[in-house]
Amino acid sequence: MCEYSNKYYYKHRYKPRKDYKSKKKKWEKPDLVEMKAFLGLPLSLGIMHKPKIEDYWTTNPLFSTPGFREIMSYDHFKQILGNLVFYDVDNFDSNDPLYKIRSFINNIMEISIYRA
Repeated sequence: MCEYSNKYYYKHRYKPRKDYKSKKKKWEKPDLVEMKAFLGLPLSLGIMHKPKIEDYWTTNPLFSTPGFREIMSYDHFKQILGNLVFYDVDNFDSNDPLYKIRSFINNIMEISIYRA
């Protein structure tokens, strides 16, 4: 996922930065630890419902959600979410109806077989 998302970013979203004073974080390829943290955050969203996804990162002490800001910034979460892909954008079988998630399914199957 890390490699595929990075490749997707540079193929479809990358634009050379003109404004170097931007507060947005520059794209960096997510590593395995960041990807695991990213995948855990949406699972946590279901525990407590808030009107907007950015509300989980609010700094307001009355409405804050403990841990979200410490795990990952909202901007970084949005970057990964916007570029998350589970397939190689340069090499895929479009005849397979599940080609976008085939590698993810295969990895899950390997993990479940390994642990069984």
